[in-house]
Amino acid sequence: MAEALRGRPEMVHVILTGRNAHPLLVELADTVTEMREVKHAYQRGILAQRGIETESRERSAGWL
Repeated sequence: MAEALRGRPEMVHVILTGRNAHPLLVELADTVTEMREVKHAYQRGILAQRGIETESRERSAGWL
C-alpha cells in the first residue's frame, strides 16, 4: 500500500479510515485526524440506528 500511495498522481486523493493506523501510513499522509467519543446515544439507552451506526458494517459484511 505504501508504494501505491507514493506512486499516485499528485492530484489523486486517498482517504483511509479506521483505528490504529500503521506509523508508515501516518508518515505518508498529508492530514491525519483522530476522533474521540464525547457522548453517545448508547449511554442513554438508544440502540444503533440503521444507516447511521449499522449500515456501513452491514454493507461491508455483505448483509445489504
